[in-house]
Amino acid sequence: MSEQLQGLRRYMASRGSQPWRASRSPVVVVASGKGGVGTSTITLLLGLTAARLGYSTLLIDTDELSGSLHRLAGVEAGHALDAIAHGAVSPSDAVLHVGPQLDLVAGGSAVQGELRPMMTVSDRRALLARCAPLAAGYDCVFLDAGASVSRVLAATSRPVQQMLLVSGCDAIAIAAAFAMVKAVEAQSRGIPVRAVFNRVDAPPAVSAFAHLATAVHRFLRRSIALAGFIPDAPRLGGGLPLSELLDSDALGAIEPVLRALLASPHAETAAPPAAANA
Repeated sequence: MSEQLQGLRRYMASRGSQPWRASRSPVVVVASGKGGVGTSTITLLLGLTAARLGYSTLLIDTDELSGSLHRLAGVEAGHALDAIAHGAVSPSDAVLHVGPQLDLVAGGSAVQGELRPMMTVSDRRALLARCAPLAAGYDCVFLDAGASVSRVLAATSRPVQQMLLVSGCDAIAIAAAFAMVKAVEAQSRGIPVRAVFNRVDAPPAVSAFAHLATAVHRFLRRSIALAGFIPDAPRLGGGLPLSELLDSDALGAIEPVLRALLASPHAETAAPPAAANA
């Protein structure tokens, strides 16, 4: 990752800084420092919970090569992000209906072993810019950026309110999470960051967050917040059908995380329309 980060730092230095911009709809980038910590699962759980609470929700899988959100949701990719990138369809034509109040723009549909050229940060940034107008039709938007530094930087350069950083509690995961915060801070200084620890109980999550927050404060001179933790649910790793996922205990665990994200002063939608009009 060090060589990749050095190249991205040189790129960011050459293009200068961008001012942070606000959006009317809460837009959250879900990211991680290393793969395998459950970023896509957390993104889908956030979307399902938000939809269940009455929020019109859009999920965007930013992996233009081979996305996983549509597989987790149990829907066919159809027109996906790679089709938007090649100009085959418009962003609105790529929106898939997953369930009540929940839509998805799937990632790429490359099959295993298929070779496709990777996009640059600027290419990914331009692609997500084309998708940005979709946010106007939803109460909240979640972008699954995974652990790719390139995808995370492209996603956080759009008008998002905050980043949700998914991490494990081991030393490697914490170090990788710190590296991702550092890379994003260099591009989008001051972006609010919340951390959620997946597949762990409260004590190790609190301890891991203390180590991460201390490093961020000491070396980056900024703060991050703890959004919560998700207890280990072995069945989730196997890719549950959507009907079972809706009944899983993980939805109950993710709800406080969602409420913390939507309660942020950077997120204007504090209640779904039905609740607001009641």
